[in-house]
Amino acid sequence: QSSACLRLNPQRACGSILSGAWEPKRYWPITWNWGFACYIRIQAGCSRDQSDHYFHYYGHRERMRTAIRDTGETIITAVVIFLVLQGTTQSFLIEGSSMEPRLVQGERLLVNRFVYTQSPFSLFGDAAYLFGGPERGDIVVFHPPTGSSTDFVKRIIGLPGDVIDLDGESVYVNGEKTGWVDRTTARRHENYPVTVPPGEYFVLGDNRRVSVDSRNWGFIAADAIVGRAWAVYWPITELHLFG
Repeated sequence: QSSACLRLNPQRACGSILSGAWEPKRYWPITWNWGFACYIRIQAGCSRDQSDHYFHYYGHRERMRTAIRDTGETIITAVVIFLVLQGTTQSFLIEGSSMEPRLVQGERLLVNRFVYTQSPFSLFGDAAYLFGGPERGDIVVFHPPTGSSTDFVKRIIGLPGDVIDLDGESVYVNGEKTGWVDRTTARRHENYPVTVPPGEYFVLGDNRRVSVDSRNWGFIAADAIVGRAWAVYWPITELHLFG
């Protein structure tokens, strides 16, 4: 029905309005407010009770539509965020004391798997990685060369081409003493210094006394790295991000 028809036949208009067969919002850009109720009475010749009934009925329906739309948008956003996190991150449970005091047994670690994406071109730094490759000092989760089904977490000390030396007390990279931890780093063999081969990394645990690491089984391959430590998220009292 057109607006002209409604003005010529007010009784019919009131019946259409109350039955829901006609919605003025389709024909006039008007706001759902008290002025709209007055507008209905003037245009359609409805009584105040009839127009108020229409106003409350359709106002409620419009609020329901808005609530459903907002809820749907929230759910879709949550699903998208969940899928993105599932594809780019991984939860890791800290077991053992090899990374104390930085990481403690029982903590849950969120690992960024996307940051070390390998690529034929790079946006930053290392040409083998899209966003730049592993750096000295990064805490990483990786598949150990021992063949264990349990992933390990250690700190990267040496990059490909670096010369690593241990004197029984400290760790040296390219002749410079490292300062990530202040604990004694014992040798496990006498074949130092060593040069890190291309595509591999030298890793150590922060708790050097108990850690089983590159001193035991040598270097780890770039392909074995799962990702970089992003944040400790549990327990909530220990929540912190890694730089």
